[in-house]
Amino acid sequence: MVTTTTSDGVQTTDEELPTRHRPVRIRWYRPPEPVGTFVWIHGGAFCQGTLDGPESRAVARGLAGHGLEVIALTPPMVPTVSMPLAGTRLPLPGVRHPVPVESALDALAEIGHRRPGYTLGGASAGACLAAAAAARLTDPRFGPVAHAPSRLVLAYGTFHSALPDPSPALRDRLRGRYRLWQYRPFMVDLMNRNYLGRDALPDDPTALPGGLLAAPLPPTLFVDADRDRIRSSAEAFAEELRTLGTEVEQIVVPLTSHGFLARPNDPAYRRTLVRFAHWLGIDERA
Repeated sequence: MVTTTTSDGVQTTDEELPTRHRPVRIRWYRPPEPVGTFVWIHGGAFCQGTLDGPESRAVARGLAGHGLEVIALTPPMVPTVSMPLAGTRLPLPGVRHPVPVESALDALAEIGHRRPGYTLGGASAGACLAAAAAARLTDPRFGPVAHAPSRLVLAYGTFHSALPDPSPALRDRLRGRYRLWQYRPFMVDLMNRNYLGRDALPDDPTALPGGLLAAPLPPTLFVDADRDRIRSSAEAFAEELRTLGTEVEQIVVPLTSHGFLARPNDPAYRRTLVRFAHWLGIDERA
């Protein structure tokens, strides 16, 4: 383990946690007087991103500035998605589901042992992994409930095997130039099949949990981008959770597009971290 201390007193420590597949890298961000522990999984279409990327490091450092101990986690990545995937004979080789979510679950078991009552969040594909892990940890169908997070934060996540149709309000936000720069349904389908490594989309909530849950999740905050086609999945998933009895809060951040937490200079980034901290019961410090 390697530990460094920044000028504001936040200690960062890199560590590897053993899992049933391969070690998972985590990075602890410890402020001088932590008031809770938050585990954060960055996005990247299941195939990209590192602990040094802004969606991991900037979010973790920002929340540590609010007094949270943050554990940034990078599950094993699947091979980079490519267009020729559509014509291949599946299953595909390499790391695929369930390796990323099972690795995350093993890491969360160790984290939950050390930090009972931790909260969990993720962005984009990381939000999908966070929700899938929470489903596995809270649904009695999968065995005894243990090491489950106390709350969830899901930022601009995609949760369904196919993107639901957008609401009229969302469709209106995607007009003009915003219509051009979108993750379209065929792209999300390609990403999901690349993650699963096969054509058949499983009826398995630990893969893509949208539409497949049978038990409520912990209280969940959805934070979504204003002009983001993927938001249709989050909106549908939020309604599904409400039907199951989950306490849900939804925030749509104005004038933002997908991935804005990876852009620390975006004014919406700082405002959103304040909302995260508030939802997690932390007073603003920075």
